[in-house]
Amino acid sequence: MRVMQSSACSSCAAARMCRSGESRERLIDVATKHASEFRVGEPVVLVATAQQSRMAVMLAYVLPLFLLLAALFVVRGFAGNDGLAALSALLVVSLYYGVLYCLRGRLSRNFRFDVSSDDGNRIIESNKTK
Repeated sequence: MRVMQSSACSSCAAARMCRSGESRERLIDVATKHASEFRVGEPVVLVATAQQSRMAVMLAYVLPLFLLLAALFVVRGFAGNDGLAALSALLVVSLYYGVLYCLRGRLSRNFRFDVSSDDGNRIIESNKTK
């Protein structure tokens, strides 16, 4: 499935002048046994559960921030060197995202989307997690 990701201000008239108005195309794989009910190019809505959304925010933003701050303060406390602390914090976050990338297959089984038509008439619950 091809998705056009755009920022909230992409419809603004000044968006061309500012980097906030960028939009880019993303590919998302949605496995559903109801694929025959949709046409190529048909606008659809992908829906994730609130729990999945919270987990995604936790994995992508909250946990790396905590790791960055923890590494920063621990190394700063033991070594007393700001440069080493900053470098260590960035290394820890880089390693975290590397591990997350290696586990993307396992994580993709936990993050599933429901698909519905853009007009809301048809809702296909295709990927409920068990």
